Amino acid sequence: MGKAQQTFLFIATGLIALSLLHSPGTGDVSYFWMRWLHNVETQGIRSGFWASYGDYPPLTYVILFAVAKVSQLLQIEAFVGFKLSLAVFLFSTSLVFWAWTKNLLLTMIVQLALILNSMALGYVDIYFAPTLILSLWALQARKLFAFTVLFSMTCFIKWQPVIVAPFALLYILNIERMAEWKRIDFKKLLWSVILPGLALILLALLIFRYELIAAFTRATDHRVLSGYALNFHWMLTHLLHTFYPQAFGSLVDGQATIIELENLRILTLLKAAFFVLYASVIFAFWRREKTFENLILYALIGYLAYFTFNVGVHENHLFLVSILAAVLFWRRREHLLTFIICALAANANLFIFYGVDGKGLPISRVVGVDLAFPLSILNVLLFFALFSMAVLKTRTSPAAAPAGLH
Repeated sequence: MGKAQQTFLFIATGLIALSLLHSPGTGDVSYFWMRWLHNVETQGIRSGFWASYGDYPPLTYVILFAVAKVSQLLQIEAFVGFKLSLAVFLFSTSLVFWAWTKNLLLTMIVQLALILNSMALGYVDIYFAPTLILSLWALQARKLFAFTVLFSMTCFIKWQPVIVAPFALLYILNIERMAEWKRIDFKKLLWSVILPGLALILLALLIFRYELIAAFTRATDHRVLSGYALNFHWMLTHLLHTFYPQAFGSLVDGQATIIELENLRILTLLKAAFFVLYASVIFAFWRREKTFENLILYALIGYLAYFTFNVGVHENHLFLVSILAAVLFWRRREHLLTFIICALAANANLFIFYGVDGKGLPISRVVGVDLAFPLSILNVLLFFALFSMAVLKTRTSPAAAPAGLH
């Protein structure tokens, strides 16, 4: 495909994104983002952060504060300003991804894959995408101070990227056994990673105080089995409604609904299963060659362990997987199918519950069985396919040369 055709398609996807400027999105838009935006607009960033009593990090509120001020300056409604901010971050994501990969066609596909989450349904995951991609670029280039700053900013916008942190640390340490610890450049690690990271955390604590810790605690203390995430626990949710309706309620018009567990022992056991799988992925990466491609692959699998088996995961949490899978495919051509499946899974999870405007599908998703159930099975199979491919084998093959769509 020629450059002219690629440019045309890229512009077309941008116009598709802008056509969704007035899409109302899910209930999160009005219940959370607009309320938080009002709080920071009227009370300032810190007091607005405290008053919102949310489970998001503070930089999300900083962005919403900027949205409120720009909306006032342009004399537009806060909702329109909010949706415009999503467009700005979506196009910024595409810009930094293209600047890094120099692959316009792949950039167009990535942009298209992120439109439903951002412009159509109004999730704010897109806010952390530019700094996440820039942090990965910095890590690949071994610019560790820049990585630390950019990745810290990413985690202070949304907590989920923290799951990638152990893999990044192992990549930086670049050892496969404890006996190799003398190879670690502790001075560079201290000045480029540890001290800057701690300084940023202390600065955030100084500004936002105990509410920063409280927000993180709330984010890790969700009691629902699955918050509309098509994963193992949504399978379990469906089965509990089907076989134990007296305890958990029946299916509603054939569809499963959210189950909230109060039994801390059961919740702890379910979370322990996630941690075992997650830790096994971390351990497997520790024993592998520390190529950038392996970093992205194992970070992807580790994050899928979180999405597939942790409690309280929500439908939009596959957003990060789309980006990691795109970077992985750009670096290793054989992961084209991984990228396609991850992007489709992320969008199918959103579409099956909310359609393209947040109001749900125009028809019933029950076709003999609630379609969310078999889709959950497919996501679990996706995880185990990648897990068995990369974690259970003895050693990774040599990294392939960077590749991508042309």
